[in-house]
Amino acid sequence: MSKHVEFIQTPLYQILDEVCGILADSSGRMLSNISAEYILYSTFLKLTGAQEQKLKCVCWEIATDNYEFRYEWLSGQFSPGECSRLEDKNKILSKLLTLIRLKEDSFTISNTDKSTIVNDVIWHVEQFYETSMVGHTMNRTHQEEFALWKKTFDIIRNNPQIICEITASEKALIKIAQKKDQYPKALKEALPLGLEELYLLQYKHRNRCAHNTTSYQETDMALFRNLGKVDLYRYNYLIFFSLLLMIDDITIRLYNKYLQTCNVE
Repeated sequence: MSKHVEFIQTPLYQILDEVCGILADSSGRMLSNISAEYILYSTFLKLTGAQEQKLKCVCWEIATDNYEFRYEWLSGQFSPGECSRLEDKNKILSKLLTLIRLKEDSFTISNTDKSTIVNDVIWHVEQFYETSMVGHTMNRTHQEEFALWKKTFDIIRNNPQIICEITASEKALIKIAQKKDQYPKALKEALPLGLEELYLLQYKHRNRCAHNTTSYQETDMALFRNLGKVDLYRYNYLIFFSLLLMIDDITIRLYNKYLQTCNVE
């Protein structure tokens, strides 16, 4: 097995598990608010970076096996950019799905699969919150963010079909995170923001963190929270983690199926 394949198949859940292991509160110590913010910031960057690299590795592995795709990629006909935008990720996952459908035209990700994905994401994020010192600190300063995450993902748990949409055609398309205006009326009323809108907030925060604009634009998040001026969606790391983990689960499922249907070693 190549290093790429092993990396692609390794869930990003492990990053949260590593943080929990490092920060397990076995000594009764507590983190300062600033330390907790820094750890959330660092974990978020590690998750976004790992996902972007994983999707680039998916492209590399497909190109190694499929010369037609290699030409499309190298000639610029297929361009997924930095793999950070939602449209970049949809493009790569759609390519995987199209190649799978050439061999197994009935393949899809069922609502049962989607329920499993959402339940796994919620479990891992809850474990992160409950077993690390970050969680203990968040109990004091981030209660509203945790409550908003829980409310949002409890609704998604009951409506797992919204995490991605897959077309039935041979040239398959997958669209992760539908817009809110595509939701049933009751779901529109329950969720202030749709998954696509939440992902856009995550992407914008990824750019702020990656380019370090937070160092001079917003230097004291605790102050903003105390003043009541912070958008709890805009800075909700738990929601951002959950979105990235959902996409990662879908990526691994599609890539493993691609290996199976194409008999790629």
